Amino acid sequence: MLTAKEREATFLSDLTALLAKHSAELDVTDDGKSYGMQSGVCEISMDSEWDSEGNQLAEYTTFRLPSFMDGD
Repeated sequence: MLTAKEREATFLSDLTALLAKHSAELDVTDDGKSYGMQSGVCEISMDSEWDSEGNQLAEYTTFRLPSFMDGD
């Protein structure tokens, strides 16, 4: 049986590997609304990628994760 700490460590390791694979960063912030109930959001950013000759291989992008995701 996996303990809660082991499950957390495995999940964080897998998430770190996924972020590294895509050269991505995950930032947890709020929706920026100055009034009422703010909502937490997760933003992903991926830098542009270039080859050694200066050709762009991938565009910069940033996006928010959906408010709910599961493994199904």
